[in-house]
Amino acid sequence: MKRFLAVLAFAAAAGAMYVAGATATSRVHAGPTWAQFSALKATTNKRLTSLNTQLVALRKDESAVKKLAFSEAGLLLDCMALAVPIDVFGDGQNQTEGYRYQQSDGTDVLTTALDVSTPDDSGALWITGGDATCADDILGIGGLRHLARLAGRHRHRDAHVRVFRTGRH
Repeated sequence: MKRFLAVLAFAAAAGAMYVAGATATSRVHAGPTWAQFSALKATTNKRLTSLNTQLVALRKDESAVKKLAFSEAGLLLDCMALAVPIDVFGDGQNQTEGYRYQQSDGTDVLTTALDVSTPDDSGALWITGGDATCADDILGIGGLRHLARLAGRHRHRDAHVRVFRTGRH
């Protein structure tokens, strides 16, 4: 009989512990309190505001990158409409061949010069060029300064635009 009472007491204690644990567990799964919910909502709103700010900044950057890419593509298409291989021809040291050049004292010399070469010339330098549209792209209102601004580069105020003109030294 003592054994039976001991087993019954053990079963009662185990049952009581199970019931106590079950009620505690059900309280844990009941959900957050109103204060916890409000704190979670405030934290979520702060994170969403931060993410929205970052998204706006990324969209602005994307727009600037697209403008820069389209402007650069236009500049390249206009200023690289033609490509010509150029090489040096003549013998500048021995003056046995080359281009005839008359000096100011009237004497003739043979000298080297740049001239159009063949496309398969491995020593040629390829010169690219465009028409007046290229000049507008470089020097115009939407020119290189505009591209530099889009790229985040700014020229110094005292820097001058240098333009190549034939006949100037």
